[in-house]
Amino acid sequence: MKLLLATAFSVVLAISGAAYAQTQPDAGGTDNEPGGGGSDASNYLAGPNIHQFYTDESMATMRPEAEIRTTYEALTEADRASLKASCETNTDVKFTDLCRAVNAM
Repeated sequence: MKLLLATAFSVVLAISGAAYAQTQPDAGGTDNEPGGGGSDASNYLAGPNIHQFYTDESMATMRPEAEIRTTYEALTEADRASLKASCETNTDVKFTDLCRAVNAM
């Protein structure tokens, strides 16, 4: 009986430890910044700043060239560098027009 109770306690402890770890805030370790796509250039096109270049939430229609230029110039130097680096490695057809416009600037 004691062995069964000890085993049950061990299982409960193991499960609660995993659940506790999932609810704790991240201690760092990632390069994501709030409001940006993160400092990792490969993830930049997935960030919220990219929506500014499009007229709709589905990111199917790009803004006019003048608005794209204004939006691009409003980005910080770090965001511009991340955007350009991300465009260099872009394989998603969805962002081809955006990357073409950014590379022309």
